[in-house]
Amino acid sequence: MSKAIFVFSADPITLGHLDIIRKASAIFDELIVGVANNPEKKYLFTFQERLAMVKESVKNIARIRVEASLGLTVDFALQNKASVIVRGVRTTADLDHELVYAQMTLSQKTGLQTIFIPADPKLIHVSSSVVKGIQKDHGLIIDFVPFNVKAKLEEKMYHQYFFSIRSSISS
Repeated sequence: MSKAIFVFSADPITLGHLDIIRKASAIFDELIVGVANNPEKKYLFTFQERLAMVKESVKNIARIRVEASLGLTVDFALQNKASVIVRGVRTTADLDHELVYAQMTLSQKTGLQTIFIPADPKLIHVSSSVVKGIQKDHGLIIDFVPFNVKAKLEEKMYHQYFFSIRSSISS
């Protein structure tokens, strides 16, 4: 059984992340999605909020498990008995950055391999930071994040709440 991990610290998850997750889930028997904290980032959402958004966003993707990833990605992979670390790349700058981490993973002599999955060209400009910047100025982000994430951004930034009424007379 092939098992891989995809670890990220998105604040929040975007359709770009989901693109990589869907592609990886089609390759491996099991994909463990690790939600991490990066001490160098200032987060809008709490760790638990980010974890919940990821779980909600991937609930309809087969062979996915979402876990908190604390510590080194290599350790997370070993704890979950994964043999591959999946990394998404949008640009050559991302690839250069990720190659350094792939070499560091190899240097740990764990047998773990890293594979790079290219982003959908329609999503290479999408990042959590860009999404938050656009949302802050009330721009359109629905093509960049799942609806549950858009709702959470509205709630967090403007204290606006989405709800739905379903009945025979609603439209």
